[in-house]
Amino acid sequence: MGGYNAGEIASGMATTFIKSELGRWLAQAGRHANGREVRRAMEICVDNANRSIFNAANSNPQYSGMGTTLVVGVFRTAG
Repeated sequence: MGGYNAGEIASGMATTFIKSELGRWLAQAGRHANGREVRRAMEICVDNANRSIFNAANSNPQYSGMGTTLVVGVFRTAG
């Protein structure tokens, strides 16, 4: 989506939101969360970030049509 209107805003919103929300969830879940739970938490965080970006784009004309490309990964240590 490079070059779209306010893409840098959308990118910043997505990374800040996901880092905060997923980080909080992972800290609470600890090592007890299984892969399926982590994947579901990632999906929820991405969905919520998307809604936040969509709402910002709809409520602010200068952000109209903004979007971003996103890749999310969680690295966990075994043990």
